Amino acid sequence: MRLKVHFLGICTYVWWEGISPRMVLVNAKNNTPIDGYDIGSHVPTLRIAANDILDLDPQRWPGTKATILEWELNGARLRIESEGPPFTRDPSVDRCMPSLAALHSDIGPPSKAAVEDGDPALSSCIFELTQGALSCGVLREDGAAFSMLRTETREQGQPRLSITSFRSGESRTITLRDGAEITIANLGAAEAPVDFFLHYMLAEKMPLKPEGPGRRDSSCRVNGPGPATWPPGFGSVDAGCSNSRYP
Repeated sequence: MRLKVHFLGICTYVWWEGISPRMVLVNAKNNTPIDGYDIGSHVPTLRIAANDILDLDPQRWPGTKATILEWELNGARLRIESEGPPFTRDPSVDRCMPSLAALHSDIGPPSKAAVEDGDPALSSCIFELTQGALSCGVLREDGAAFSMLRTETREQGQPRLSITSFRSGESRTITLRDGAEITIANLGAAEAPVDFFLHYMLAEKMPLKPEGPGRRDSSCRVNGPGPATWPPGFGSVDAGCSNSRYP
């Protein structure tokens, strides 16, 4: 059964030695001062089309009158539970997604509390990359790099996504239709080039002079727009709100 997960905005991929591959959303819900800039709030969300949720119960899922359901991620670990192919990275990830280590060779390790322990004050979401193929692209030359995870689960039945609270450990599983396309985003109301600095908040030690995403390969352009679960207006977001990879 097919499933696509889209990642938009300040989404940081971590594949550090000793840490299983994952995507982490830094908690930047409050205005954040970095290097003399006051970076505006970013809201971490999960967006799913209502008709793609097979176990939708209006009593358990508020807001089900909407076509696209959106939940704010306030400290949660997400994982595709249905068995699928091993996780792989398409060459476009290295070519098109900014590398924090390339921008700062001395960046050092990520914060264990943020990327492993799930401290909700530091990270809003950890998405475990257990399966599927990850690719990356941009909609326009000066646009934000975004990514997509494609997988085809091997089990009988439909794809299942688990959501586990950092705080309580309470877990919920969503059963999705074959072919569902869901979106995880970490976006601000008004994007700016310095928003990219938020990625460095996942480091044990913030670089003294954080750098922006740098130049990109001209071959990174992909066709758009994305599915209905993309937040409106993402196509006009600039490179400062790109995904990144750590290191």
